[in-house]
Amino acid sequence: LCRLNSLCADFDRTTGDALHVTFASNVAAGDPPAALRDEPRKLAIFRIVQEALHNVIDHSDATAVQVSLTQKLGSPRKGQLRLAITDNGRGFNRDARRNRDEPGGMGLFSMRQRADETGGGFRLSSLPGEGAEVEVFWPA
Repeated sequence: LCRLNSLCADFDRTTGDALHVTFASNVAAGDPPAALRDEPRKLAIFRIVQEALHNVIDHSDATAVQVSLTQKLGSPRKGQLRLAITDNGRGFNRDARRNRDEPGGMGLFSMRQRADETGGGFRLSSLPGEGAEVEVFWPA
């Protein structure tokens, strides 16, 4: 958690007034859930956030991005871990991007691959003019 907080603070500092980056979590640092005791998963979370923040800077024209790591505390998914990176940028039409002939998308591919390799589910939501959200879920 400290590494994620530092990463977000570094991005916030580096981008100055152009982009405000915040981090929030309800996960207790001293007593992490089982989903966060796995070293490959912790590295994947860090790398997914890092890549998502780079994508926000490079492509979104956002002024704010929120990174959150939360653990479900109640039923029905008690203990589930959710990572979300949400920006207020220009967003995009996912179907139109898929049909373009230009290169790109390796960042999204690597985020999805890291989630898959660590037992997580990956979801990307975006609409033109409405920003984007990357979500990754891991079971308890």
